[in-house]
Amino acid sequence: MSKYRLPAEWEKQEAVILSWPHQPETWSPEQLLEVEKIYIRLIQEISEHQEVWVNVRSEEESKTIKDRLSSQQNIRFFINPTHDAWVRDYGPISVYQNNKRLMTKWQFNGWGAKYEDEYFQDGKIPYKIASETKTELKEIDFILEGGSIEVNGLGTLITSTDCLLNANRNQSLSKNEIEAILCKNLGITKVIWAQGQIKGDDTDGHIDDAVRFVGLKDIVCISEDNPEDSNFEGIATLHKSLKDITDQDGNPINITKIPMPDPVYYKENRLPASYANFLITNKKIFVPIYNCEKDKEALQIISKFFPDRKTIGIDCTDLVAGFGSIHCVSMQVTRGS
Repeated sequence: MSKYRLPAEWEKQEAVILSWPHQPETWSPEQLLEVEKIYIRLIQEISEHQEVWVNVRSEEESKTIKDRLSSQQNIRFFINPTHDAWVRDYGPISVYQNNKRLMTKWQFNGWGAKYEDEYFQDGKIPYKIASETKTELKEIDFILEGGSIEVNGLGTLITSTDCLLNANRNQSLSKNEIEAILCKNLGITKVIWAQGQIKGDDTDGHIDDAVRFVGLKDIVCISEDNPEDSNFEGIATLHKSLKDITDQDGNPINITKIPMPDPVYYKENRLPASYANFLITNKKIFVPIYNCEKDKEALQIISKFFPDRKTIGIDCTDLVAGFGSIHCVSMQVTRGS
């Protein structure tokens, strides 16, 4: 049995990591202004009940951000220059080793080498965070993004064949070899392989846009009822791949459907807008919304699984223009022992 355990996102957290947005190749100047407002709100909301660690490019940038915050309690800035903001995929993944927290650093190749090498440099962030927080760091020689895995904290992990079995990640490894690496380093005993992805997703099907654990035996899964929608076929494939799934003990996993928002476009391109890309923190759930009628239904579905936490909808129409949303730009840090 592995001595490591990857906790569920709803377990106690010490902090949430963010990387301040700045990349003009990701957002237009107008979008970036709106994205910064989203970050300011996230920082203020989360810092009311737990720490927020923000990667910035300089001391000057941290001062500029501080001037926009109504309170600076529970906020810590790290002078860790980043190329882009998607810390879910290059940040440290916190695990427990015999009940002691440590951070794991996996390899990052810019989502299958789709982008220039500058993106690869963001993979150094775990070294810096671990060093500055005096946390033990374990490095694993395997390409893995945090958005590609979802766990219940008891040994069950859901990922996608589209991403982890893609030749642009770990081409030399078989499905069984990949499972063995996840089991050894994350304490996983059951891997569920989902299939199918939404349009506009440049990550090859990250699971956090489609399927999320909301309880030990409960998941929410995106759903599309309109056969004319470009996501209909892919989501139907997803549902088929999740039929009759069970957890690490062989118990059925309950699936609750969550609607897709109305299509969101930028320059005629369909964006990967999804309500599943929410962030769970100690006291609040942050759900991306898209200014459409389905927002209310999605918030109601997610909130019923977390009656002890406040569910907050944040308009992410501009944020998703960068091909990601709230979960993609954040990474929780498990509470230390």
